Amino acid sequence: MSTADLHQFCAENQEDVETLAESFSDYQPFKGMGVPHIMKWLGQFKSQHWPLALGLAKTIQYYSSACIDNQLRALGKAMLQHIKREAVPFSSVFYVPAGGPGESGQDIARRYRNINSLRPRKNQFVDIVTLPERLFKCKKPMVVFLDDFIGTGEQICNFWSAVVSQLVPEYLPMYLGVVVAYNEGLERVEDESPIKVIPVHTLDSQHQLLHATDSQFDKNQKRILKGYCEKWGNHPLGYHDMAALVSFFHGTPNNAPSVVRGSKRQRPYRGLLPGWDDLA
Repeated sequence: MSTADLHQFCAENQEDVETLAESFSDYQPFKGMGVPHIMKWLGQFKSQHWPLALGLAKTIQYYSSACIDNQLRALGKAMLQHIKREAVPFSSVFYVPAGGPGESGQDIARRYRNINSLRPRKNQFVDIVTLPERLFKCKKPMVVFLDDFIGTGEQICNFWSAVVSQLVPEYLPMYLGVVVAYNEGLERVEDESPIKVIPVHTLDSQHQLLHATDSQFDKNQKRILKGYCEKWGNHPLGYHDMAALVSFFHGTPNNAPSVVRGSKRQRPYRGLLPGWDDLA
């Protein structure tokens, strides 16, 4: 099909295309997000699959910058209730980015502090290396880890077993506040660690492209989309084959399928929402 046919298709679906472009407009890894980008992404599919690709794009659970701030505000209110329930002084609560340096937990912790007016308590926002010393000097501490996302739960479980368990006594109250968590990952974290997960949003199998109970696409549509994922490579179905249909304004997790993230370095297939690692 010609470029004219693609333009005609997008004109017939103008509202959906423009809504997607507006929804993704603050996506940080990709500069110049807009209708032309949506069209270039669609143009990589066969013309008979354009409606299916557009439908896929509409199913992505996207968290914009404004949405993240709202979710962190809600998380702050929820966490306040847990602090009260634990009967811990507010001055004894330590906030720690989950994961290592340069990962999303760092930015989430900073935004959480600012959104919830906790700058006066900035000394209680510490890194994992500093945490043991601060805990030792506190009579009744509580630890709140902060991150944006739990997919399979493996990353947090590894963080617990390899790092946190060596530094923090298991009997202390420990929470992990996240913007969004898949139920299966949440359950795994709570099964394999003493950390209690407090998510603002939870997602289920309907937000996984190929899950058997997903009602968004029929069997044939899943087969077609899986074929595109395999063609584009770059971990076709995402980490652990999760095929997570979720993205954040600061990046798309590696659990997402390649049909969303694109091929490595976007060569030759461009992604709708490529993550930072997919651009490198």
